Amino acid sequence: MLSIHDGEALARALTAPIDPLIKRLLIDRSDQLDCDLIDVHFAIVEPADTPAIIERTLGLTLFSDGALLPDWVEAHGYCFEAVFDLTQAFTQVLLVPDHAHIDAGIRTFCADFASEGPSASKRTR
Repeated sequence: MLSIHDGEALARALTAPIDPLIKRLLIDRSDQLDCDLIDVHFAIVEPADTPAIIERTLGLTLFSDGALLPDWVEAHGYCFEAVFDLTQAFTQVLLVPDHAHIDAGIRTFCADFASEGPSASKRTR
């Protein structure tokens, strides 16, 4: 899992071998936030990542009963962007490439909550 928690980690991620569309999304979100990512943590799922790895990295329970639900998930076509607004001062963003080499359960989790754009309403389990 690629973890981005500050401007230095973002700079390293932008040189990493990840999908150029995901790099563009990271740049766009960074520009929109207009900060050094102190209040936001981005995590990009990689092929070997399991639900347990994601939960450990984010420090959240997502894939079992009583799990935290995303505040919103957007399907971009090439990845899902799942946002967890944990407090007014901190947000976790999980980017899940929509590719066959990513765990199907993780992609299904995102697809179950996904909207086709930011104006669609949040779905619940």
